[in-house]
Amino acid sequence: MINISASVIRVDINKEITFANDRILQLLNYKEEELLKKELLSIIDKSSLETYNKVFNEVIEKNFWHGILKLCCNKEKNIYYMDFTFRTIKDIKGNIIEFMGIGKNITETINLYKEIEDTQKDVIFSLGTIGEARSKETGNHVKRVAEYSYL
Repeated sequence: MINISASVIRVDINKEITFANDRILQLLNYKEEELLKKELLSIIDKSSLETYNKVFNEVIEKNFWHGILKLCCNKEKNIYYMDFTFRTIKDIKGNIIEFMGIGKNITETINLYKEIEDTQKDVIFSLGTIGEARSKETGNHVKRVAEYSYL
């Protein structure tokens, strides 16, 4: 069941991929043999590099990390936002032997959120233009509010 509902990836202590389930392979458009033994960094978008470093530092320190990673690794170079949870896998002596991440593709949600923000900005600027037609002071005020909300 987890194979179709969530993306699962396991990496060793050298951060090389040791397992990727069908869901993430399908998303990234890779075959298992193409992805195994690649460094996890190879599928992380470079803008998420700082987050990538935090993931492993926090997982080692707290045995747990949860957040959003930006993947950019499929053959078409598409960007995917993944809501991931990483945990450690330990041997019987308590030594970390692997990290396992379970994630969900939230790209559509992120893109819709950005589209809503853009639409709201357009509406505010349009209101500024309409307000300016009636009163220059009102129009300028609406535009200032729009600029503040942009910051």
